[in-house]
Amino acid sequence: MNLPPLAIGLLTLLTLAVAPTPAPAAPPTPPAEAPAKPVHDPPFLITKGLPHLVGLVKQRWDDPKLALTPAQKDQLVASRERTVAAVERLSAAIAPLQAKVIAGSRDGAAPESLRATVDEIARLKAEATMVHLRCLHETAAILDDAQMALLLAR
Repeated sequence: MNLPPLAIGLLTLLTLAVAPTPAPAAPPTPPAEAPAKPVHDPPFLITKGLPHLVGLVKQRWDDPKLALTPAQKDQLVASRERTVAAVERLSAAIAPLQAKVIAGSRDGAAPESLRATVDEIARLKAEATMVHLRCLHETAAILDDAQMALLLAR
């Protein structure tokens, strides 16, 4: 069937006019802001440069090169238990305070209104840093120089 170009154009327009049109796409919904999760940052003021001797000792606990004595092991376990308990307590106190500051900042709170919370975070992180320093000092007192050198060798 040969139709003149004008008829083809009219048929195309009619077809488009009566064809069902898809519903307009809904505008994309912005992603809902996730609630502030507790922050799991290290609870220390100094996060680089100080060794975590408890972890290093734990990795080499039965290493014959480290040669820990039973008495040293007992002392290291006691030090580790004190340190871990204190750091966990401080971390548990710091996390909700950090979440509070983050939420306040996102909500447009004035910085000065967050000062007391920030100061408390700083105090707790300073305390955690002192726990870490005491642990380092205790561990160095328990181990001899050769053992410390072995642990700190890169």
